[in-house]
Amino acid sequence: MNTCGKINAVKTSSKGHKSKNITYACRSYKFRSNFALSKKGFMTEEDVKRRISSVFNDAKIQIIDTTGTGDHFSAVIISDEFDGKSLVQRHQMVYGSVSDVLTGELHALQLKTFTFKEWKKRQ
Repeated sequence: MNTCGKINAVKTSSKGHKSKNITYACRSYKFRSNFALSKKGFMTEEDVKRRISSVFNDAKIQIIDTTGTGDHFSAVIISDEFDGKSLVQRHQMVYGSVSDVLTGELHALQLKTFTFKEWKKRQ
C-alpha cells in the first residue's frame, strides 16, 4: 500500500502552533501550518521558500512569483532527499509543505525538482 500524501495527524502545541505529520514515500515530514503571510491574503517568494525549506534540510530553493500577484509561483528545488523518488513522489513532498494554502492564498505552484547530481548534469 502506498502511503504517499496521507495525513496521519494534526496536533496543536501549547502555544497554538499547528503541525501536521504527513507520510510521503514511507517517510514522515513534520512542518508548522500556521506560517504568517507577509501581506494579508497574499504570499511572497520568501513565504513559499520558507514553507518548502521547513521540509527539506539540504535544499537549494529558487522561487519566482510568475505573475506578480502573490498567488502564482514557480519553484526549482534541488535536494538529495529526492534521490530514488518518482516525479509524483517528489511533487507530493513539496506540495505537503503548502497544502494548507493551496487553492487559497496560493493558486498555482509550478515545480522543477532535482537531486544535486541531476542538477550538476544539467549545468
